[in-house]
Amino acid sequence: MRGEPIPFFQTFGRIFALGDYDDFSEQKAGRSVKYFFKLMIMGTILLFLFAIPVFMKFSENFDSSLSKFNSLAMPPAYSMKEPVVFFRGDSQKQITIDLASNATTIESGKMLVTNHSIIQRSWLGSEVTNITGYSNVLEHRETYKSLLSVALLFMLPSLIVLAYVAFGIKFLLMILAVSFAVFVISRVARFEVSYLNCFNCTLYPFTIAILFSMIMFPYNIHYSFVRVEWLGYALSVLLTIVGIQSVGYFGKKPEKGERAKRRNYIELR
Repeated sequence: MRGEPIPFFQTFGRIFALGDYDDFSEQKAGRSVKYFFKLMIMGTILLFLFAIPVFMKFSENFDSSLSKFNSLAMPPAYSMKEPVVFFRGDSQKQITIDLASNATTIESGKMLVTNHSIIQRSWLGSEVTNITGYSNVLEHRETYKSLLSVALLFMLPSLIVLAYVAFGIKFLLMILAVSFAVFVISRVARFEVSYLNCFNCTLYPFTIAILFSMIMFPYNIHYSFVRVEWLGYALSVLLTIVGIQSVGYFGKKPEKGERAKRRNYIELR
């Protein structure tokens, strides 16, 4: 029945069925927003799964890039006003970077990075790793590759949350903009359709644009000035327009109780 909740995964198979847009258009706003948040979770998972080959290729690029240097030493010149602390107050996670320090023991937190060593807290006390012996990057490229890999792994939870929030805001604003534009155009053309109908008939087709764009994001594929993910946007907007046309009507608005007969009304007009 129209207006009843649509199971999440069933939605994908119904996006191309224009006869189902009556069901999409009648979804409550809360259900549609909930669907959007679930869709963004799925899109974020796919983004990082499809990014795995890119991360793997990073190792090869790292080697080829370093081979172009005659010499390369770390650390670079630096100056700090005060220590940088991550996860402050959490003794199991706190990491402090204090490049002005000459400390040999760690007083608080999990790790302390100084100008000459990395100090970690363990059951046996403080474990000190001297990093001054690794100043020549070319001689210790494997060590630096491992450090970068660990850094990326450490940053992964933050990157996932950042991707979810950033892409979520981007696509929500896009859906609101497209649905509002279509609603205004419909009103000008005296085409009877509510804003909720326009919002729903924009959000559900945008499933294509969202998933396709997030899958293709790590690869940056384009031809001339045309990016591949624009195809997803174009198809979503086209389905939005056709879908809204199938749920609205020209002419006098049906009286209350006649809305359930809208499908027959459209077929006979």
